[in-house]
Amino acid sequence: PETPDIIAIQSGSLKTISFSKAVSNVYLALVSWNNNSGTFNQPITPVSAGCGFFGCGDFTNVTDYSFTSQGELHGILKFAGNFSSVSFTDNSEDWHGITVGIGGLAPAAPGGGAVPEPATWALLIMGFGGAGAMLRRRSAAAAAA
Repeated sequence: PETPDIIAIQSGSLKTISFSKAVSNVYLALVSWNNNSGTFNQPITPVSAGCGFFGCGDFTNVTDYSFTSQGELHGILKFAGNFSSVSFTDNSEDWHGITVGIGGLAPAAPGGGAVPEPATWALLIMGFGGAGAMLRRRSAAAAAA
């Protein structure tokens, strides 16, 4: 969403959340999942469950990739690892929603060419300048002899 608000869901279907950069440890806050269920493409870990405006609920029948809810579930799921997207399928229910959080950006892949620091560039340029000056002196000395 354009504002930091809940993403409202009114029909059960496949949904994919894509990130512009790879992220680590995705958190999905579930709001008002009344006797609903979810099946995910990544392993899930329930972090917490509690009460909301319309009542209380809890995670039930939790597996590595799915859960069902009992009552009016308000809870948080964690996806441990690095992801560029997370997908899930929920059941149709009158109204429910999600909010997405991340633990941070995923670490860069090893072997990606590092960009030299400014001090490194300065030393490199001074070295090339010094080598050029030495070649110029040699050329001038050879021409004078």
